[in-house]
Amino acid sequence: MENNNRKSNNFYTQAQRLAARILFIVWLSVSCNLKEALAAQPLDSKDSNPQRTIFENLEQALWLIERLNSIAYPSNFHAIAMAIHNVGKNCQYLRKYKEALTYYQQALKIYQELYGTKAHPNKAAVLNDMGLCYANLGQYEEALTYYQQALKIYDELSGKKAQRDKAAALSDMGLCYEHLGKYTESLEYYQQALQIRRVLDTEQNVTELVLDLKNVGRAYYNLDQYTKALELFREVFEMCKVLHGENEHPDKAAALSAIGLCCENLGKYESALYYCEAALQMERVLRSHVRIAAALFDVGFVYARLGDTNPDYYRQSLKHYQQALKMYQEGPEVDSRKIAQIDDAIKTVHIQHMVNKFERALAAADLDNIQIRAMSIHTMHVYLLAWLVVANRAIESPMKEQLSQKATDVFEQATKQANDGVKADLYTTYGNFLLTTGKTDKAYDYLHQAIESGDDASELNYGLQERLTVTPVLQEYISQQKQVLLRGIDHAYYLLIHHYEDFQKAGIAMSQTRGNYLKAYRRALDQRRGQPGKEQEDQTASYLLESLYKAQGDQKAAALLGHKRVENNKMPRRSR
Repeated sequence: MENNNRKSNNFYTQAQRLAARILFIVWLSVSCNLKEALAAQPLDSKDSNPQRTIFENLEQALWLIERLNSIAYPSNFHAIAMAIHNVGKNCQYLRKYKEALTYYQQALKIYQELYGTKAHPNKAAVLNDMGLCYANLGQYEEALTYYQQALKIYDELSGKKAQRDKAAALSDMGLCYEHLGKYTESLEYYQQALQIRRVLDTEQNVTELVLDLKNVGRAYYNLDQYTKALELFREVFEMCKVLHGENEHPDKAAALSAIGLCCENLGKYESALYYCEAALQMERVLRSHVRIAAALFDVGFVYARLGDTNPDYYRQSLKHYQQALKMYQEGPEVDSRKIAQIDDAIKTVHIQHMVNKFERALAAADLDNIQIRAMSIHTMHVYLLAWLVVANRAIESPMKEQLSQKATDVFEQATKQANDGVKADLYTTYGNFLLTTGKTDKAYDYLHQAIESGDDASELNYGLQERLTVTPVLQEYISQQKQVLLRGIDHAYYLLIHHYEDFQKAGIAMSQTRGNYLKAYRRALDQRRGQPGKEQEDQTASYLLESLYKAQGDQKAAALLGHKRVENNKMPRRSR
């Protein structure tokens, strides 16, 4: 019996030593000192991935701790909590956020037993890490609850370290609110973080200060307060010059681009072009494939805005867009969303160019000389959109009927060439045009043909140019987003429901009640939701459906849709 006890004690002592050795690795990896951590590993370790090796050692430590608990709980609670906390950090590093949360919850429980209600930096740190995990999982409301708890602790702590951590938590909260589309709240938290950074005087604080300045600038940009955003981005650029001197640097290039986009939104197109081209020139020196493509897109975007002043600018816009498109297509990782975005931008430039040409002909009363020639179905659709823009702008023109006839001629030729998928877009586009010109009875037939097509792949692209051709709800959405994508079939459903009473007044025998149309739209949208590469189309369709529920007074259904839309909206708008 005595011999068995001796063996048991010997096992316990060896287990403690092994656990202590592995906990030492844990402690070293907290500070990310991988060289020392690897040196502390067994000499026969052949794993080429240091993070994975350390992660496995951390799991061994937890396994031993769990079994030692059944014998006698180790006295060093603090070291165990740090070990568990650090396993969570390694899970987070490996993007295993759900596993990380499990470890963080265990660590938090021990910290709470150790410190009770007392404010302690370890409690704040694990709460903040839990917030980061929930944010990375897209659960921003949940993340905010943990950031708030961490913030309360930081408020009770003193010292520069606590202030730095508080500023980081405030900045993270601002980012959550930004993802939720709550830009006013986002600005409030970003400003609080910036205020702390401006007071702190540490060497590493300068880099963090630049980041907070960018965050506040982006918040003002999201709120369409471009003058204030411009001031912040100018300050960012000046600080980057201090940090990096005359050398090219990604932060300097990004600041130049952000200044250019602010100038563009303020209508200062020449200044916008200067800054965006300066950013492109710097990116070419830095040789980042993706960043050069993004800078090319920005320059193309500004040239497109200048197109009305000089037709050559349309050609410059297309040239830069096409260069950007080629770089994205040939890049190390093909970005299908960026490629689609540039395709849409190229289409918009073509529309702008045609609108400009048609309006010059309208001013000269020379529409008859613009012939409808043979062209691809894609170009034909662009051609139709351009005519509709001009026709809607010239609603009071004595040549209104002539314009409408031109649009009808283009539509009829386009439908002859189109396959069933493209027809859904054409029917919706033309049906919408007929509604705006008061031809309600004809519009109903085309919109019904669009929804009966069952085409889930159709896509309409509305930018600022086409804003006048759609309903006020979609006009507002285009104003917010600048460029909006939606399936033709979804827009057809919306128009049928939105104009339901207009169709009845026109004497049309409706095939369904408004409520049944609404249910069919919701059912169809739920079936289509989640198609790869169609996230923006889903967002727009949900926005339109939400507005229909609000119009009917069904606030509960509208609120549910609005919540889903914001949760899924990882990139609410194009901003810097």
